[in-house]
Amino acid sequence: MLIFLMQSWYTPKDNGKLNDNFFLEQAEAINKNTENRVILLNGGLTDRTGIKCKANYRLQHCFQTCESFSYTRPSFGRARFFQIWAMECTYRNFLTVYHEAKRLYGVPDIIHAHSFTAGYCAVNIGHVDNIPVIITEHSSKVLTKNLSKYYKKILKKSVNNASLFLAVSDGLRISIEGITGIKNKVETVANLVNPIFNYDAAAKKTNDHFQFISVGNLIESKGMDILIRAFCKAFTQNDNVQLTIIGDGSCKENLKKLIYANNRTSQIFLCGQLPRSEVAKKMKESHAFVFASKYETFGVVNIEAMACGLPILTCDNIGNAQMDIPHNGILLEQCDVNTFAYGMKKIVKEIDKFDNEEISKRCIEKYGLNAFVSIHEQMYKRVILENKQGK
Repeated sequence: MLIFLMQSWYTPKDNGKLNDNFFLEQAEAINKNTENRVILLNGGLTDRTGIKCKANYRLQHCFQTCESFSYTRPSFGRARFFQIWAMECTYRNFLTVYHEAKRLYGVPDIIHAHSFTAGYCAVNIGHVDNIPVIITEHSSKVLTKNLSKYYKKILKKSVNNASLFLAVSDGLRISIEGITGIKNKVETVANLVNPIFNYDAAAKKTNDHFQFISVGNLIESKGMDILIRAFCKAFTQNDNVQLTIIGDGSCKENLKKLIYANNRTSQIFLCGQLPRSEVAKKMKESHAFVFASKYETFGVVNIEAMACGLPILTCDNIGNAQMDIPHNGILLEQCDVNTFAYGMKKIVKEIDKFDNEEISKRCIEKYGLNAFVSIHEQMYKRVILENKQGK
């Protein structure tokens, strides 16, 4: 089975190769563990910081752990304001890479697009060559219904015309149904947890202190400032407790100032963006994962932490609903400083109550490689059969 996987969030580096991301990981999982072949098609627009990217206006064919075709062009910062133009540019980009991949390998058996903008391009391409299309939605803007009238229209067309439309959580599915008014067509299929995230009992023995960890973009909605303030409220400078934060973003300098203002540079560490393997290593060396994001479509970092055996301390939001947090950590009712300070002290005090190995086992059974591959292989076969039968 030949599968073209279309994604438009991650634009290539100058050499055309793609940075590590969960689309690439999912493609690798299917390639390595089934007889199917997945080829990545990237047709995104670079943002204003990518104007000088050498990959712009170049069709690039790369061989990494997964074969990919990329064609991108700069948005010049206009995509937000000229959405029809941005959608047309994205469609032309995807047409370019699709025709090149088709020229080399023929018409695919299926197109699997991630997020509705790539999905809209996919259903238009698939209509021409009678290719069934699956779309998986991840976007937090869809979850919060923060879409323009134009993009709501595009989302509705994508749901209507896809052979199968998926959401990565039940909460996201409900939002999609609310925006589009289309019921009983969207199914829930969770994301994959990469096998590099696993339980290692020996790793924590290197720490002589209690280690919290959090991972995410350093932007306002992720609530990293809440974690820092809560940590400072919960623990003194003499307490043998540390907080490591992995990620980068626009709030980084303000978070640094907050740490300095509270004299916690010896306890709270901003590590910046790290390779996935290093993230996994630091999770395994930690005792608990803390996450104060105000909203998540799914929260991949939560399942990555649980796969490493970490109990989770997070607030009650839509993306966490299906993760059974109460059995794998502490679910807080409020996402504020006082509540997180209480939760941090509670999880330090009760850490021995959690069975790390069992947390990891439950997570991997539900979100691990075998479950992910089995679900997707059955899904692909089903959609292809229905397309042949004209359903």
